[in-house]
Amino acid sequence: MTTVGVCIPFRSDDPERIRLFDWVTERWDTLHPKWPCIIATDGETEGPFNRSRAVNRAVGNIRTDILLIADADIMVQHGQAEAIAAAIERGNVPWVVGY
Repeated sequence: MTTVGVCIPFRSDDPERIRLFDWVTERWDTLHPKWPCIIATDGETEGPFNRSRAVNRAVGNIRTDILLIADADIMVQHGQAEAIAAAIERGNVPWVVGY
């Protein structure tokens, strides 16, 4: 059985962004309770957020067959993540960039 994990890069002290992040992560947990959700940080506390560094740091901690990298403030349309994972599992594509 193929396992799927979700990596969400995030760092902010903005209350509105935190509210959106909380809603998005709760949605992932509700729709896919068996998919581990890893919150990726860049290891910094100040300055611009380095999303790439955050993802690279998190990848080493994810032990799933498929990794979805999702934005912290974007709602993924119901069915889209499943379709992406299914396409990768079938071997149709090596990776997918959703919109």
